[in-house]
Amino acid sequence: MLSVLRDNNLLGVALACLPGFIFICMGIYEIIIMRRKQKRETARAVGKVISFETRVSRTGKYRNVVRVHDSPVVEFSADGTTVRHKSDIEYKENTFKVDEIVHLFYDPNDPSHFHLEKGFRHILSLGASLIAVGIGWIVIICAFVQRSKEC
Repeated sequence: MLSVLRDNNLLGVALACLPGFIFICMGIYEIIIMRRKQKRETARAVGKVISFETRVSRTGKYRNVVRVHDSPVVEFSADGTTVRHKSDIEYKENTFKVDEIVHLFYDPNDPSHFHLEKGFRHILSLGASLIAVGIGWIVIICAFVQRSKEC
């Protein structure tokens, strides 16, 4: 791979930059989805975490890394109607506690669609982080190609 970059093979450079472009696209996608959710879910409410639906996943080469994701079930009042629904966003384990009071935004047309204020900015920053990693990857590849031209 390094020899392809040193030879300034355009295809090789493009392939080396591909992971950076993928990270950038993933970050943009994440931000767009969360912004759409934010625009749709504009009504404010205060709710209470009633329980959790937990999902366990295994990752890693030998499937030995266990990740636990919680989807809090929240109860809140939307225009005088009590709504009890599971969040469609999964959070890290122990982000919320049962009986915790939470602030949320919901869709006035369908209160079952909501996002919790706590943790939402973290998800938006994930998109920005993915974009930064992608740009960093591409900059490193370009710097390596530039340096190999000088040698």
